[in-house]
Amino acid sequence: MPSQLNSASFNTFWAHNYQFLASIITLYISRSQSSRHTMRNEANDRTSQRSRYVMERSERANQQQEGLPTPPDSGISLSNNEDRFGSAMDTAINRANSTAVIIDLDGVTMSLTTQQLTQMGAELAKARAEGRFPTTTAAGYDVYATAHDYRRLTALNEARGNAPREEWNSMPNVVQLLVRITQEIRARDKTTAETTEEQRVRAHVSNMMSGVGAEAKLYRIVQHAVIHAISNGGADQDAAIAGQNMAAILNGIQGVIKQMAEKGAHNINGANVEAVLEDVFGMIDYALGQSLGGHVKEMDGQFNRIDNQIIQLNAIAGHANAIDNHVHSLGNNLNAMGTLLNSTNGNVAAMSAQVNILQTIINMLPRMISEACETILAEAVQSATTPLVESIEAQLGVALASPPISPASTIFTNASQDSTLLKKQNKSKKSSFKKLLNLFKKSGRKASS
Repeated sequence: MPSQLNSASFNTFWAHNYQFLASIITLYISRSQSSRHTMRNEANDRTSQRSRYVMERSERANQQQEGLPTPPDSGISLSNNEDRFGSAMDTAINRANSTAVIIDLDGVTMSLTTQQLTQMGAELAKARAEGRFPTTTAAGYDVYATAHDYRRLTALNEARGNAPREEWNSMPNVVQLLVRITQEIRARDKTTAETTEEQRVRAHVSNMMSGVGAEAKLYRIVQHAVIHAISNGGADQDAAIAGQNMAAILNGIQGVIKQMAEKGAHNINGANVEAVLEDVFGMIDYALGQSLGGHVKEMDGQFNRIDNQIIQLNAIAGHANAIDNHVHSLGNNLNAMGTLLNSTNGNVAAMSAQVNILQTIINMLPRMISEACETILAEAVQSATTPLVESIEAQLGVALASPPISPASTIFTNASQDSTLLKKQNKSKKSSFKKLLNLFKKSGRKASS
């Protein structure tokens, strides 16, 4: 904000408004002096009345000493008719005690006399002093509070009955009723305190605002001068000039008041000039403080709102970071799931290859089993018949034509022979077996002979 003060324009403004400012100060001082005169006159009147009263009493005392009749001290004639005076007092007291007060208790209209209210207040005070009833901040002249509290005390006494005080805390209905009564009294006291405080603040504000007229005028003059100076400023040197000119304004105000004191205008003299100066500058300080106080509160409110917005932005940033972290973790989980899926696909492919190999082996098993059985049977037959043939040849001394050819050896030696070769082999096998049978027969015949 610019802080330069144009000294020429400000001096021009001061020259044009000096007389107006002096007239406002004069008006304020005259009003303060008139109020002081009024207070002084009232004090003098009271002093004169007091003096007249003292003189009358002394004159009456002298007349009584001389035996002369004297007028009564008040409107009541203090004659020898004391019975009449006593009856009048009794009548006044009875009339005061019989005055009825209408009270609405929870929708029920009741008429209570002042004597009854006094008795209720005495019983409530005694119960509170003995600790049998909750305390309150309500005033003793609060008729509504007294009637309600007495009604609550009666209900509480009926609930307690003739039980000793030590058993009250063990009675549920008494405890609940006491708690409810205490809550109601606390709520009423709080409401009454808030209302009283509001009335006090309103009265204080109205009293303060009643004397702000002259202060506001003087403050507007000074404010206009300051705003006019600030609107034309911008450098530190000019700001210093602005401060000097403001000091000149205050010195001018002080000079005007001192001139009034020298001339004795508006009852200002050397004895009270300092008090008048203090009042004027206090008025200016108060007006400036009131204006600046509002701006300071507004700035504090703006700072608080900015702080709250910063806190909210920080919270949003924290949520954004948390969401970012969740997104990163979700991406990592997706990558891990992709890797697991790829490894599963590889395992499935390897398993498929193993299954194919197993299927091939299963398909080859029947042929391999049949070939193995044929080979084993052929070798077994050959290994069983070879010693027999050799023994027969040794006994006969004749070499057999050819040993029997096993089908397995035929299969393994030349698996590509055609069907005619297989037929020839079968025929040779049959002839071989026939020869063997013939040899068995011959050997049997020889053994029998």
